[in-house]
Amino acid sequence: MQEVRKQKKVFSRFQIDIKYLTDIPEYEIWRWEHHFPKYLISARDYKTGAIYLAYTQEKSSTATALFVDYLLSSLQYYGIDPQSIVIQTDNGKEFTNPTDRKVTLFEKVVKEKYQATHFLIPYRRPTWNSDVESFHNLIEEEFFLSEKPNSEIDLLAKTFAYQIWFNSFRNNRGRNNNPEQIFQSELNTKKPFPVIPPILVDKYIQLIAKDNEVGYFLPLPPS
Repeated sequence: MQEVRKQKKVFSRFQIDIKYLTDIPEYEIWRWEHHFPKYLISARDYKTGAIYLAYTQEKSSTATALFVDYLLSSLQYYGIDPQSIVIQTDNGKEFTNPTDRKVTLFEKVVKEKYQATHFLIPYRRPTWNSDVESFHNLIEEEFFLSEKPNSEIDLLAKTFAYQIWFNSFRNNRGRNNNPEQIFQSELNTKKPFPVIPPILVDKYIQLIAKDNEVGYFLPLPPS
């Protein structure tokens, strides 16, 4: 895997997956009390190991579409061309329609709005998404089992702090550096590392505006 990863470019391939949070007893206590989200959407860069996150109350292509729109538009702001990015997911209904040809909202955003590539891993091959899956184990152990947020804002703030620590300070044993160091080394630059705060996508569903011609929405969280 390390040899394959060496051939990839920075921020050229993201593994995106959803983590169930309802099976974490420590988090479930706080979720019921504060009506916290049921799911975590994660995007992990294959080269650097950088992670970007969002929360959602529903596991749907609308939720993942909002997140990937936010992610790709933010990366574009940092000068990264979305057309050079491959978005890798499993075959879940929150990403694609495995039983018919109907295009999901997630696919429309990725392929039509940003002209990025959507790559579906083979059926029953979860190891193809091992990078993001391993992160889900890490964040459960390092964050959800220990943090005790007391509000939605506190949850997002603590998640943002964890994300900054993970991307800029935590050493990744499989890569021998943290994501920010790999980013600056590979690009031979001192450019700022892309910082994209976590969001609760449900807060932006009301911003969806259907475009009659292409059929996808054009939302962006307010600055």
